Amino acid sequence: MKTVVTACLCIGALFACSDDDPPSFQCRMGELTGTWRVSYRETNGTCGTLADETVVMGSGANDVAASACTFGANQIASDKCSQSLDYTCPLKGVSGTQQWVGQLRQTAANRLEGPFTVQVQGAPGVCRSTYDVIWALQ
Repeated sequence: MKTVVTACLCIGALFACSDDDPPSFQCRMGELTGTWRVSYRETNGTCGTLADETVVMGSGANDVAASACTFGANQIASDKCSQSLDYTCPLKGVSGTQQWVGQLRQTAANRLEGPFTVQVQGAPGVCRSTYDVIWALQ
């Protein structure tokens, strides 16, 4: 059974970098702003395809986060290059919840990437999938 999941990536800051990054690139998780295109590629599971979405981030720490979401973890690394997240949001239009767990990594000044696992519980059932998530600054 495939369950349609409406993505709700509740993030106010994002990702990590490596020692190979050019000197002009500086990680800024927790400080990122702008309009971002978020895309999802399912790598395994039963939830199915998620549509791309556009997210606008301001300078506040949680402006993207829906007030209805609850966070089990939202921790930015000291180098501001990665962010660990564990949050649960209500489903849109039906009863139930979606829990997202993963880590974002800032791979360029305008790009965030990371694997996330979502578990959806609600009508019409339960599904679990892992997605490669990419945030691209527009």
